[in-house]
Amino acid sequence: MVSNINNINLSKNISKEILDVSNQNPIGLADERSIHLLNIQVKQFTNDDIEHMAKDTENGTNDIMQHIMNIKSNEVKEDKAEENKVEEASVTLKKQRRVKNRIRKESQKTTLIIFGLLLRKPTEKKTSFVHPDIPTECSCYRLDLGLVYNSSVGLKTIKSDGYCGYRALALQLHGDQNQYTKVKQTMLSHLNANYEFYRDILCNGRDNIMNRVINRLEFGIIPETAHHTSCSSDYWFDALRDSQIAADAYTTPIAVFMGNTHWKSVLYLPFTIPSDTNRHPQPLNLFHCSNHFSMVDLIPSRTRYMEWPSVRPYHKAGWDFLGLAADYKTT
Repeated sequence: MVSNINNINLSKNISKEILDVSNQNPIGLADERSIHLLNIQVKQFTNDDIEHMAKDTENGTNDIMQHIMNIKSNEVKEDKAEENKVEEASVTLKKQRRVKNRIRKESQKTTLIIFGLLLRKPTEKKTSFVHPDIPTECSCYRLDLGLVYNSSVGLKTIKSDGYCGYRALALQLHGDQNQYTKVKQTMLSHLNANYEFYRDILCNGRDNIMNRVINRLEFGIIPETAHHTSCSSDYWFDALRDSQIAADAYTTPIAVFMGNTHWKSVLYLPFTIPSDTNRHPQPLNLFHCSNHFSMVDLIPSRTRYMEWPSVRPYHKAGWDFLGLAADYKTT
Protein backbone atom coordinates (compact mmCIF):
# COMPACT_ATOMS: atom_id res chain seq x y z
CA MET A 1 0.00 0.00 0.00
CA VAL A 2 2.80 2.37 0.97
CA SER A 3 4.61 1.35 -2.25
CA ASN A 4 1.60 2.26 -4.40
CA ILE A 5 1.31 5.62 -2.71
CA ASN A 6 4.97 6.25 -3.32
CA ASN A 7 4.60 5.35 -7.02
CA ILE A 8 1.67 7.71 -7.36
CA ASN A 9 3.56 10.50 -5.71
CA LEU A 10 6.56 9.78 -7.96
CA SER A 11 4.36 9.96 -11.03
CA LYS A 12 2.93 13.27 -9.86
CA ASN A 13 6.38 14.64 -9.31
CA ILE A 14 7.52 13.49 -12.78
CA SER A 15 4.44 15.02 -14.39
CA LYS A 16 5.08 18.28 -12.57
CA GLU A 17 8.68 18.34 -13.79
CA ILE A 18 7.53 17.65 -17.37
CA LEU A 19 5.08 20.51 -17.21
CA ASP A 20 7.72 22.81 -15.73
CA VAL A 21 10.17 21.88 -18.47
CA SER A 22 7.48 22.29 -21.15
CA ASN A 23 6.72 25.75 -19.92
CA GLN A 24 10.39 26.66 -20.16
CA ASN A 25 11.02 24.89 -23.51
CA PRO A 26 8.11 24.40 -25.95
CA ILE A 27 9.93 21.54 -27.66
CA GLY A 28 9.62 19.60 -24.37
CA LEU A 29 8.85 16.01 -25.36
CA ALA A 30 11.23 16.14 -28.28
CA ASP A 31 14.48 16.67 -26.30
CA GLU A 32 16.61 14.29 -24.25
CA ARG A 33 15.45 15.67 -20.87
CA SER A 34 11.83 14.72 -21.52
CA ILE A 35 13.00 11.29 -22.69
CA HIS A 36 15.06 10.85 -19.53
CA LEU A 37 12.24 11.99 -17.23
CA LEU A 38 9.75 9.62 -18.86
CA ASN A 39 12.26 6.79 -18.54
CA ILE A 40 11.38 5.46 -21.99
CA GLN A 41 13.42 4.15 -24.88
CA VAL A 42 13.16 6.14 -28.10
CA LYS A 43 14.52 4.82 -31.33
CA GLN A 44 16.59 7.32 -33.22
CA PHE A 45 15.39 8.27 -36.74
CA THR A 46 17.66 7.10 -39.54
CA ASN A 47 18.25 9.04 -42.75
CA ASP A 48 15.97 6.58 -44.60
CA ASP A 49 13.22 7.24 -42.07
CA ILE A 50 13.58 10.95 -42.59
CA GLU A 51 13.46 10.55 -46.40
CA HIS A 52 10.33 8.37 -46.14
CA MET A 53 8.69 10.92 -43.88
CA ALA A 54 9.63 13.69 -46.29
CA LYS A 55 8.18 11.74 -49.21
CA ASP A 56 5.01 10.95 -47.26
CA THR A 57 4.68 14.58 -46.39
CA GLU A 58 5.26 15.56 -50.01
CA ASN A 59 2.76 12.96 -51.24
CA GLY A 60 0.23 14.10 -48.71
CA THR A 61 0.77 17.66 -49.76
CA ASN A 62 0.37 16.67 -53.41
CA ASP A 63 -2.85 14.81 -52.61
CA ILE A 64 -4.17 17.81 -50.80
CA MET A 65 -3.16 20.11 -53.66
CA GLN A 66 -4.72 17.76 -56.22
CA HIS A 67 -7.92 17.68 -54.22
CA ILE A 68 -7.91 21.45 -54.07
CA MET A 69 -7.26 21.64 -57.83
CA ASN A 70 -10.13 19.23 -58.54
CA ILE A 71 -12.44 21.37 -56.47
CA LYS A 72 -11.26 24.47 -58.36
CA SER A 73 -11.66 22.68 -61.72
CA ASN A 74 -15.23 21.68 -60.92
CA GLU A 75 -15.98 25.22 -59.84
CA VAL A 76 -14.53 26.53 -63.12
CA LYS A 77 -16.62 24.05 -65.14
CA GLU A 78 -19.76 25.03 -63.28
CA ASP A 79 -18.99 28.70 -63.83
CA LYS A 80 -18.35 28.04 -67.55
CA ALA A 81 -21.61 26.10 -67.91
CA GLU A 82 -23.46 28.93 -66.26
CA GLU A 83 -21.80 31.42 -68.62
CA ASN A 84 -22.78 29.27 -71.64
CA LYS A 85 -26.39 29.18 -70.47
CA VAL A 86 -26.42 32.93 -70.15
CA GLU A 87 -24.79 33.32 -73.60
CA GLU A 88 -27.27 30.90 -75.25
CA ALA A 89 -30.17 32.71 -73.67
CA SER A 90 -28.77 35.98 -75.01
CA VAL A 91 -28.40 34.55 -78.56
CA THR A 92 -31.95 33.15 -78.47
CA LEU A 93 -33.28 36.49 -77.32
CA LYS A 94 -31.44 38.27 -80.16
CA LYS A 95 -32.89 35.82 -82.73
CA GLN A 96 -36.39 36.35 -81.38
CA ARG A 97 -35.93 40.10 -81.63
CA ARG A 98 -34.71 39.80 -85.25
CA VAL A 99 -37.73 37.65 -86.18
CA LYS A 100 -40.11 40.10 -84.52
CA ASN A 101 -38.46 43.01 -86.37
CA ARG A 102 -38.71 41.15 -89.70
CA ILE A 103 -42.38 40.33 -89.12
CA ARG A 104 -43.09 43.93 -88.18
CA LYS A 105 -41.35 45.23 -91.33
CA GLU A 106 -43.20 42.75 -93.59
CA SER A 107 -46.47 43.71 -91.96
CA GLN A 108 -45.76 47.38 -92.57
CA LYS A 109 -44.83 46.65 -96.20
CA THR A 110 -48.02 44.64 -96.77
CA THR A 111 -50.10 47.42 -95.23
CA LEU A 112 -48.51 49.97 -97.56
CA ILE A 113 -49.18 47.77 -100.61
CA ILE A 114 -52.84 47.31 -99.66
CA PHE A 115 -53.34 51.03 -99.08
CA GLY A 116 -51.54 51.76 -102.35
CA LEU A 117 -53.88 49.44 -104.25
CA LEU A 118 -56.95 50.92 -102.59
CA LEU A 119 -55.88 54.47 -103.37
CA ARG A 120 -54.75 53.77 -106.94
CA LYS A 121 -57.18 54.60 -109.71
CA PRO A 122 -57.92 51.80 -112.19
CA THR A 123 -56.07 52.32 -115.45
CA GLU A 124 -58.21 52.96 -118.50
CA LYS A 125 -55.69 51.35 -120.81
CA LYS A 126 -57.00 48.06 -122.12
CA THR A 127 -54.13 45.65 -122.46
CA SER A 128 -53.65 41.91 -122.36
CA PHE A 129 -50.70 39.72 -121.55
CA VAL A 130 -51.80 37.32 -124.31
CA HIS A 131 -52.35 39.58 -127.30
CA PRO A 132 -53.04 43.29 -127.92
CA ASP A 133 -55.97 42.38 -130.22
CA ILE A 134 -57.89 40.92 -127.25
CA PRO A 135 -59.66 43.53 -125.07
CA THR A 136 -59.30 42.90 -121.36
CA GLU A 137 -63.04 43.20 -120.73
CA CYS A 138 -63.42 39.94 -122.69
CA SER A 139 -61.21 38.15 -120.18
CA CYS A 140 -62.13 35.33 -117.82
CA TYR A 141 -59.44 36.24 -115.29
CA ARG A 142 -59.13 39.34 -113.14
CA LEU A 143 -57.22 40.05 -109.98
CA ASP A 144 -59.16 40.16 -106.71
CA LEU A 145 -61.22 43.26 -105.86
CA GLY A 146 -60.95 44.47 -109.45
CA LEU A 147 -58.04 46.70 -108.51
CA VAL A 148 -55.97 45.89 -111.58
CA TYR A 149 -57.51 45.75 -115.04
CA ASN A 150 -54.56 44.70 -117.16
CA SER A 151 -52.85 41.31 -117.54
CA SER A 152 -56.12 39.47 -117.23
CA VAL A 153 -56.50 36.97 -120.07
CA GLY A 154 -55.72 33.28 -119.55
CA LEU A 155 -54.81 30.37 -121.81
CA LYS A 156 -56.14 26.84 -121.65
CA THR A 157 -53.53 24.12 -121.34
CA ILE A 158 -53.31 21.99 -124.48
CA LYS A 159 -51.22 18.83 -124.73
CA SER A 160 -48.07 19.16 -126.84
CA ASP A 161 -48.04 16.03 -128.98
CA GLY A 162 -48.22 17.43 -132.51
CA TYR A 163 -52.03 17.44 -132.53
CA CYS A 164 -52.31 20.63 -130.45
CA GLY A 165 -54.17 22.67 -133.10
CA TYR A 166 -56.85 20.01 -133.50
CA ARG A 167 -56.97 19.53 -129.72
CA ALA A 168 -57.62 23.25 -129.14
CA LEU A 169 -60.58 23.10 -131.54
CA ALA A 170 -61.89 19.87 -129.97
CA LEU A 171 -61.89 21.48 -126.52
CA GLN A 172 -64.10 24.31 -127.80
CA LEU A 173 -66.35 22.19 -130.03
CA HIS A 174 -66.74 19.03 -127.93
CA GLY A 175 -65.56 20.10 -124.47
CA ASP A 176 -62.72 17.54 -124.57
CA GLN A 177 -59.38 18.01 -126.30
CA ASN A 178 -59.00 14.24 -126.62
CA GLN A 179 -61.77 14.35 -129.24
CA TYR A 180 -59.27 15.77 -131.73
CA THR A 181 -59.61 12.70 -133.98
CA LYS A 182 -63.32 13.52 -134.36
CA VAL A 183 -62.40 17.04 -135.45
CA LYS A 184 -59.92 15.69 -138.02
CA GLN A 185 -62.50 13.24 -139.38
CA THR A 186 -65.13 15.99 -139.78
CA MET A 187 -62.64 18.25 -141.55
CA LEU A 188 -61.47 15.42 -143.85
CA SER A 189 -65.02 14.48 -144.84
CA HIS A 190 -65.85 18.11 -145.67
CA LEU A 191 -62.61 18.54 -147.65
CA ASN A 192 -63.22 15.43 -149.79
CA ALA A 193 -66.79 16.54 -150.48
CA ASN A 194 -65.55 19.91 -151.81
CA TYR A 195 -62.25 18.85 -153.35
CA GLU A 196 -62.22 21.16 -156.41
CA PHE A 197 -63.26 24.24 -154.46
CA TYR A 198 -60.47 23.94 -151.88
CA ARG A 199 -57.93 22.93 -154.50
CA ASP A 200 -58.63 26.15 -156.41
CA ILE A 201 -59.13 28.51 -153.44
CA LEU A 202 -56.56 27.21 -150.90
CA CYS A 203 -54.02 25.27 -153.00
CA ASN A 204 -53.66 27.47 -156.10
CA GLY A 205 -55.26 24.72 -158.20
CA ARG A 206 -52.45 22.26 -157.43
CA ASP A 207 -53.31 18.65 -156.65
CA ASN A 208 -49.95 17.92 -154.95
CA ILE A 209 -50.62 20.60 -152.30
CA MET A 210 -54.14 19.27 -151.90
CA ASN A 211 -52.78 15.75 -151.33
CA ARG A 212 -50.50 17.02 -148.54
CA VAL A 213 -53.52 18.56 -146.82
CA ILE A 214 -55.42 15.27 -147.10
CA ASN A 215 -52.46 13.23 -145.77
CA ARG A 216 -52.15 15.59 -142.80
CA LEU A 217 -55.81 15.17 -141.88
CA GLU A 218 -55.70 11.38 -142.36
CA PHE A 219 -52.71 10.87 -140.05
CA GLY A 220 -53.79 9.44 -136.73
CA ILE A 221 -57.32 8.46 -137.81
CA ILE A 222 -56.86 5.89 -140.58
CA PRO A 223 -56.00 2.31 -139.53
CA GLU A 224 -52.38 2.55 -140.70
CA THR A 225 -51.55 5.48 -138.39
CA ALA A 226 -54.28 5.34 -135.71
CA HIS A 227 -51.80 3.93 -133.17
CA HIS A 228 -49.61 7.06 -133.31
CA THR A 229 -50.10 9.10 -130.14
CA SER A 230 -47.90 11.90 -131.48
CA CYS A 231 -46.83 13.17 -134.87
CA SER A 232 -43.96 14.95 -136.61
CA SER A 233 -44.10 18.51 -137.95
CA ASP A 234 -45.29 17.18 -141.34
CA TYR A 235 -48.68 16.53 -139.76
CA TRP A 236 -49.05 19.59 -137.54
CA PHE A 237 -52.09 21.86 -137.82
CA ASP A 238 -51.66 24.34 -140.72
CA ALA A 239 -53.19 27.65 -139.61
CA LEU A 240 -53.52 28.95 -143.20
CA ARG A 241 -55.49 26.05 -144.71
CA ASP A 242 -56.75 23.94 -141.80
CA SER A 243 -58.35 26.92 -140.06
CA GLN A 244 -60.45 27.65 -143.15
CA ILE A 245 -61.45 24.00 -143.60
CA ALA A 246 -62.46 23.71 -139.92
CA ALA A 247 -64.45 26.98 -140.10
CA ASP A 248 -66.36 25.61 -143.10
CA ALA A 249 -66.84 22.10 -141.65
CA TYR A 250 -68.41 23.55 -138.47
CA THR A 251 -69.92 26.69 -140.10
CA THR A 252 -68.23 28.77 -137.40
CA PRO A 253 -65.65 31.58 -137.70
CA ILE A 254 -62.18 30.88 -136.31
CA ALA A 255 -59.84 33.63 -135.11
CA VAL A 256 -56.12 32.89 -135.03
CA PHE A 257 -54.01 35.11 -132.76
CA MET A 258 -50.26 35.00 -133.36
CA GLY A 259 -47.89 35.14 -130.40
CA ASN A 260 -45.40 36.97 -132.62
CA THR A 261 -47.11 40.32 -133.06
CA HIS A 262 -45.15 40.93 -136.28
CA TRP A 263 -47.72 38.59 -137.81
CA LYS A 264 -51.26 39.89 -137.99
CA SER A 265 -54.13 38.06 -136.35
CA VAL A 266 -56.60 36.62 -138.86
CA LEU A 267 -60.30 35.75 -138.79
CA TYR A 268 -61.38 32.82 -140.99
CA LEU A 269 -65.01 33.21 -142.04
CA PRO A 270 -66.82 30.06 -143.19
CA PHE A 271 -67.80 29.86 -146.84
CA THR A 272 -70.67 27.62 -145.84
CA ILE A 273 -73.89 29.16 -144.55
CA PRO A 274 -75.56 27.73 -141.42
CA SER A 275 -78.88 26.06 -142.09
CA ASP A 276 -80.29 28.19 -139.29
CA THR A 277 -79.93 31.73 -140.59
CA ASN A 278 -80.83 33.12 -137.16
CA ARG A 279 -77.80 31.43 -135.67
CA HIS A 280 -74.93 33.79 -134.91
CA PRO A 281 -72.07 31.56 -133.77
CA GLN A 282 -69.32 33.07 -131.68
CA PRO A 283 -65.91 32.62 -133.31
CA LEU A 284 -63.65 29.88 -132.05
CA ASN A 285 -60.10 30.98 -131.33
CA LEU A 286 -56.59 29.61 -131.60
CA PHE A 287 -53.49 31.13 -130.05
CA HIS A 288 -50.22 30.24 -131.76
CA CYS A 289 -46.88 30.75 -130.02
CA SER A 290 -43.54 28.93 -130.38
CA ASN A 291 -44.91 26.17 -132.64
CA HIS A 292 -47.72 25.40 -130.22
CA PHE A 293 -51.46 26.02 -130.40
CA SER A 294 -53.63 26.73 -127.39
CA MET A 295 -56.86 28.64 -126.91
CA VAL A 296 -57.67 31.92 -125.20
CA ASP A 297 -60.20 31.67 -122.38
CA LEU A 298 -62.70 34.45 -123.10
CA ILE A 299 -66.10 35.50 -121.73
CA PRO A 300 -68.67 34.62 -124.44
CA SER A 301 -71.15 37.32 -123.45
CA ARG A 302 -68.48 39.98 -123.91
CA THR A 303 -66.87 38.67 -127.09
CA ARG A 304 -70.21 39.32 -128.83
CA TYR A 305 -69.23 42.99 -128.92
CA MET A 306 -65.56 42.38 -129.62
CA GLU A 307 -63.94 43.68 -132.79
CA TRP A 308 -62.42 40.62 -134.39
CA PRO A 309 -59.33 40.54 -136.64
CA SER A 310 -59.43 41.09 -140.39
CA VAL A 311 -59.95 38.35 -142.99
CA ARG A 312 -57.59 37.50 -145.82
CA PRO A 313 -58.14 38.82 -149.37
CA TYR A 314 -58.81 35.34 -150.78
CA HIS A 315 -62.12 35.34 -148.91
CA LYS A 316 -63.50 37.81 -151.43
CA ALA A 317 -62.59 35.45 -154.27
CA GLY A 318 -64.28 32.58 -152.46
CA TRP A 319 -67.43 34.53 -151.73
CA ASP A 320 -67.54 35.75 -155.34
CA PHE A 321 -67.03 32.16 -156.56
CA LEU A 322 -70.01 31.07 -154.46
CA GLY A 323 -72.09 34.07 -155.50
CA LEU A 324 -72.31 35.34 -151.91
CA ALA A 325 -71.72 38.72 -150.31
CA ALA A 326 -70.65 39.65 -146.80
CA ASP A 327 -69.76 42.74 -144.81
CA TYR A 328 -66.21 42.31 -143.58
CA LYS A 329 -62.83 43.99 -143.71
CA THR A 330 -59.72 42.43 -145.24
CA THR A 331 -56.08 42.59 -144.20
